[in-house]
Amino acid sequence: MNGYVNPIAVGLRILDDYKSLIVKSLKLNGLDDLSVERIIGKMLVDNKLLLSLNKNYRMGELGLPDFCSQNNLSQRLVECFPKLIKGLRLHQEEAIQSIIANKHTVIATGTGSGKTESFLIPIVDYCLKKTDRGIKALIIYPMNALANDQIERIDNALEGTKIKYAVFSGNTPEHFNENEKEAFDNSKNLLKSRMEIREKLPDILLTNHVMLERILTGKYSSIFFESKDTLRYVVVDEIHTFRGNKAVDLKYLLLRLKHLVSREIVHIACSATLSSIDRNSHIDGKPADLDFFIKEALSIDSYQLITAREVQETNVKVRLGSARDVSKNLPAEFRPTSDLKEIVSLASLINNKRYSEFDAIGKTGSQALIVKDIIEHEIFQEIKALLSKRALSILELAELLAEKELIQNERDSSYALAVVKSFLTVASFFNSQKASDPLLDFRIHLFIRNSGGYLKKCPVCDRFFSGNQEVCDQCGMPLFLVDKEDTEYCLGKVSGDFLSPYLFKESDDPKNTFLVRISKLPSDEGIITGLEADDLGRLLIKRDESSELILANCSVEMRDVEAHLINLTDGNREYQYLEKIISSIFEFQNRDKASLLCFIDNREKTSLIASIFADDFFEKFVTELLMIYYPASGTLVLSEANDLLLSRLRGDLDQLEPVKKSILEDSFPEVQLCLLRFLMARANEYSSRKDLLSIKFIEPMNDTEKRILDWALTERFIEKGGIQLPERRRFVKFELHWITSRRGFYLPSSSSESILYSNSLVLSPKNLGDDLNNEELLKALKSLVEKRYVISETTEDDKEYFFLNSSRILVNRYDSECRSLKEAAERYLITADVHNSEVKNRKEIEDSFKEGKTNILVSTSTLEMGIDIGELDSILMVGVPPLPSNYAQRSGRGGRQAGSFALVTTFCSESNNHDLFYFSRPQEMVQGMISPPRFDPLNRSIIKKHINAFLLSGRLTRVEVIALMNMPDSQLEEQVNEVISGFVGKSDWIRDYVLKEFRSVCRELVEETQDDYCSSTFYASRFAPDYGFRKEVVLLADTIDKTSVLMNKDNYIHNDLLLSSRDAEQALTAFVPDSQVHIAGQNYRILPEGKFVNCDANGTREYKIFFAEKADRYSSKDRKRKNYDTKFQFSHIDCQKNFGKIIELGYSESSNIYLWNRGLREAGGKVRKFDDKESSFEIVYRMEREMLSFAFEDVIFPRKYAISFVSTIDRTVKDLYRIDEDELRLGYNFKLSEDQTSKSHIVLYDAAGNSNAPLREIYEHFEQVIQKAYENVLGCNCKNGCYLCMRSYQTHYLSHLVDKEISKMILGYLLGKVKFVPYVDMSGLASQEIEEEIHVVGRRVIHNNFEHIAKEMTDDALFEILLKCIKGHVPLSSRSIRINCNDKRISSKITGLYKCNKGKQSLDRLLLQLKRFDYVEVL
Repeated sequence: MNGYVNPIAVGLRILDDYKSLIVKSLKLNGLDDLSVERIIGKMLVDNKLLLSLNKNYRMGELGLPDFCSQNNLSQRLVECFPKLIKGLRLHQEEAIQSIIANKHTVIATGTGSGKTESFLIPIVDYCLKKTDRGIKALIIYPMNALANDQIERIDNALEGTKIKYAVFSGNTPEHFNENEKEAFDNSKNLLKSRMEIREKLPDILLTNHVMLERILTGKYSSIFFESKDTLRYVVVDEIHTFRGNKAVDLKYLLLRLKHLVSREIVHIACSATLSSIDRNSHIDGKPADLDFFIKEALSIDSYQLITAREVQETNVKVRLGSARDVSKNLPAEFRPTSDLKEIVSLASLINNKRYSEFDAIGKTGSQALIVKDIIEHEIFQEIKALLSKRALSILELAELLAEKELIQNERDSSYALAVVKSFLTVASFFNSQKASDPLLDFRIHLFIRNSGGYLKKCPVCDRFFSGNQEVCDQCGMPLFLVDKEDTEYCLGKVSGDFLSPYLFKESDDPKNTFLVRISKLPSDEGIITGLEADDLGRLLIKRDESSELILANCSVEMRDVEAHLINLTDGNREYQYLEKIISSIFEFQNRDKASLLCFIDNREKTSLIASIFADDFFEKFVTELLMIYYPASGTLVLSEANDLLLSRLRGDLDQLEPVKKSILEDSFPEVQLCLLRFLMARANEYSSRKDLLSIKFIEPMNDTEKRILDWALTERFIEKGGIQLPERRRFVKFELHWITSRRGFYLPSSSSESILYSNSLVLSPKNLGDDLNNEELLKALKSLVEKRYVISETTEDDKEYFFLNSSRILVNRYDSECRSLKEAAERYLITADVHNSEVKNRKEIEDSFKEGKTNILVSTSTLEMGIDIGELDSILMVGVPPLPSNYAQRSGRGGRQAGSFALVTTFCSESNNHDLFYFSRPQEMVQGMISPPRFDPLNRSIIKKHINAFLLSGRLTRVEVIALMNMPDSQLEEQVNEVISGFVGKSDWIRDYVLKEFRSVCRELVEETQDDYCSSTFYASRFAPDYGFRKEVVLLADTIDKTSVLMNKDNYIHNDLLLSSRDAEQALTAFVPDSQVHIAGQNYRILPEGKFVNCDANGTREYKIFFAEKADRYSSKDRKRKNYDTKFQFSHIDCQKNFGKIIELGYSESSNIYLWNRGLREAGGKVRKFDDKESSFEIVYRMEREMLSFAFEDVIFPRKYAISFVSTIDRTVKDLYRIDEDELRLGYNFKLSEDQTSKSHIVLYDAAGNSNAPLREIYEHFEQVIQKAYENVLGCNCKNGCYLCMRSYQTHYLSHLVDKEISKMILGYLLGKVKFVPYVDMSGLASQEIEEEIHVVGRRVIHNNFEHIAKEMTDDALFEILLKCIKGHVPLSSRSIRINCNDKRISSKITGLYKCNKGKQSLDRLLLQLKRFDYVEVL
């Protein structure tokens, strides 16, 4: 990419490109320009371009050598940190000075601010000066990825010194193996094994909190005892991640560590998103909350808080009146790339001066004349001031400047926009020069809605939506599919008394179900109707003369409805819109260093999408090559396409730069696979491929022969040679059955049982047309075989299959974008990989991304914190992150290099309420409030576990545990008084626990332990600190070594065999036999084999481990959701309270929760159980949980009431009791096992099962919870519930049912402040007095004194005359009608008991007219 890249223009171009793809998709459906323009004008796909300021950190006044001298630091630090030789940032200096003064220090500065160096410099200085044996600094990270990322930085700093460091994690081997060398294994400073760590004791130890727990209690605890005189610094990095009970665990873990150390420890804590003190750290919260958190978590009395210090402009002489100098001839649009000449011209227009290029680059920084004039400009200073307060869109900036009369809107808002764009363009150009501090260092944020599926519309708001959204986010109306014939209309299905947006046949549809057109357009045939949602969300059709909605009959049948819909995607390319964004981003990046970091909060989805990106872009690359190398003769025979492409490709490889060339050379076999799949996939699944192939006619054909050829070509029944799939594939991973299967057609009664020929079709009139017969087809087929258009193949079981001859098929030209291999490779030879907890080689993947070998890295939160990716300017988030703190961390991965800009794009799912909420309020995510972490430091359940761990530390052999169990009370009491009280305080309950309950803990450990060491038993029990980890998880194992997995009694799986794991709630529908999962870039099929317990005589299984095998053949990009028959139960309630006679609150200290999956739901309501070829079975998972349950009177308290109330309670409880989001879980539609009624419950239970949540206290003080919830809802300024009063990330999928007014009413009623308004069920109307009565006798229709006679004795004629009678003689004011039929067959068709085949359209018109009545009776 030549020239300067204009980030503003790039952001706007991305939005324009995205809309252009929607326009292209609409036109592919045959829509005219006027209709397309109307749809785009009423379809909100983005929420404009937002800008926020980056931090411009203030530098200290001294270089590093002088700073070290002044602060008595070792001069060796200059060699250790050469990049800092010119000086430190001011906040880094303050942090270092605080740490070396032995003050507890909290570094709360933004991402990329140099927090690591702030604590590493004093640590290295201490290690250089104190050479005694022992650990001197302990650095605790919340995850291994963070620790691993610091290795290179620490290793570089320590090179040439005698300082040793080590990483102690689950991956650290017991002994170092020379044959298994990894990165940094040649380091002279790194201790590489646990044995080395214990024997040599590193100066600096990196670990995570869970591993520190194991060190303190296990055989390695001696490393801290031996370091009791040397350990000085304990660093907790990313301390904001320790929220809720994790913070309680951290507190007592650090206190136990402190007990082993003789000297006072200096605590250091770091976070970019700790709280809300510093705007640039994304901070808005309460200082008192932060103070409480830090002091309690670290158990300290005081600390020094270090926040970012930004550059403060001084003595800026603003040129008054300069706003009037701006030219009125500014360009309205800007190119994504510009050269110096354009920038100079633009600056001249802004400042009303004639500049030369020397005025831009003749001097550096603020000394350049143009820069000086820009800085002194009124408009520039106001833009800077406005952005310093909050994130704003370009439009908002323009409006605010116009309000301040700095921009004169002489024409329209487009001029004000041009002014803002001009200033930002010039500022970003000088930022890119890297010659000085950024002129205006900003970050660009795009929020874009997903598109795809069939086009939908809100009939009330008249707005258009993509097919992924279900409900209008403005009025709440369900969305209906748009009618392709006229986009003013959408289609709905009338099923009984209800109007459904789902147009396809369902198993429970009445036989008189029909489709209608919905609009606000007048219609003589239509009826005016209102729609009202019932408790189940169904739309009841009701009489409402004030309504604007009109239902009219349409001639579309359900079986043909897809042809009348507007498809926004091509085939199953679900992610084509997301890929369009990526293409637009890469178009303006340096082609040699194109990189994009993509975040997704779902492990399987990261793997799936990374593979889809690689596959889709590679297919685009190959299809571009096919047109680049298309023969000059103008024709290409299918049988020659592959050889042509590969031979030409080999000859042009030297056009590519080395990395691209290497990738392509390694992927030659995949080029062949990709081309074949592209050509062989069924044409009717991709609108763009309908004319891709054609028959090469070289002799005359009759009509039947042509129809066979057209049918076979559409189905892609084409010969292909034997294809061998490469074992390792980087790109082509999906839909390989188009390549490997021998899919053809056969004559009746000739089907083979071979799987190789699966999905073949029979040559029959059913498939080609009822006007043909088998004899004609057979004759035509013989002729085609003779003419060599069709060839045959005989299977091993003597069945004959037929295929089109590839030498008689032409590959037709199609539109392409590239003109050379080099251009195609730059644009579409894009590599992608996945980074999550399931990936084994994460370090290798990170390095490949940093080096530019991987272009797209799709990650979960594993790359969110503290990891430096290098020169990265683009971040993509697929889905809005859970919290603003997550957004801040992720967006902070980009734009960390001087002179670079950060483009942050968030791709919002239309089917996700959380995404839609923040799409409409992007500023709340970009610069939303980040509350300090909260926790209850007096949580007794957790304190007990740490007491257990403390007393058992170094004593986990069976003999020692027995000795503890038998220890006299006097000795135990001595432990309490002299030791335990030192770190948990004195309290009678602690003494009672140690003397009474601790012995039971020891006894159970001894009873459960089969060998001489109790460590595994202890940490698998409920007595050990668990740090929020689940006890019950379902594991997924590779089939490579089933025997070792099945033989292991502890359900342990070696890391090489372990594929993944899920909580029981997730595994219930994610890990089921015959389903597919995507793990670490590979597709797997889950088998019924595994390790399980049979729970009853019916063979119900509780799985501990599933086996899975690689599944390439039918791996699909489209993950269609399967509907399983699930049910949820809990065993009992210990006690309960009634509130207001409408809510029953129950509490159970230990209830059994049962999660059932009884099988796959099929058409007709049937359930197909799981099967392992020997027997069928169901799946159940059992969990023991402390829980609260809510039961409601369903008649007056429907689902919407219940969810609105419980969502508010969930939000309030987590805030009031300082519980983290994921520590409590809500469960819906639960049944109480002992309750014989059909009453449903909502349960709130301890998510991890470790009894750490204060559910008993919540139950006992629930009145206070109600009061607090009412105050929160009443005091919140939101319209209908937000994340401060009613919503949470855990409940967002039900937030469309949340109603703030309903919740306020229920809470107010329970507090005696308002009346309770019960729900009235409108789905069924009671019988009432009949106003109109019609008699149908034979062909006669009689109403009052009028008699109508049908001309024919047909159902069609009778329905038409009945319709004529109702429309012509029954007054519109009538609200009820009865139709008496002497023919039961007719009445049964009207009521839907019998299916109507003839006269269906007439019946549909009649049924629609009957919807205008409140009550209809048919006898």
